[in-house]
Amino acid sequence: MPYKSRLDVETKALDILGMLTVGQPPETEDLLKVDSNWEPLLDLLAGRDIVYVGDLDNVPPAMFLPLATCLANASKMAVGVNAEEYPRLAAEAVEAEAQLRQIMHGRPTYQPFRMESF
Repeated sequence: MPYKSRLDVETKALDILGMLTVGQPPETEDLLKVDSNWEPLLDLLAGRDIVYVGDLDNVPPAMFLPLATCLANASKMAVGVNAEEYPRLAAEAVEAEAQLRQIMHGRPTYQPFRMESF
């Protein structure tokens, strides 16, 4: 499967939020609102050692749906989703974070190993 772009992930996030009309491209205003949540979301995911995405225009296919789900949850207030949907979106985001952890499990972190010698 080909790598996904930033726009692909943002469009899928809007789809998860129910903000897309069938057969119509996403609204520019909605895309800008979702796009503004990328940096804080990626900082949060990297800070919690869940996943690091270096290039948003080359998102691995395995990370596509979990990242879109997390982005949808992060953008729910900005795009005006009904508050009744918040618990569902939050639960889906928790599951998506778990999927991202599984995808990254066992990969090298490239962080120095700290040890104490006796």
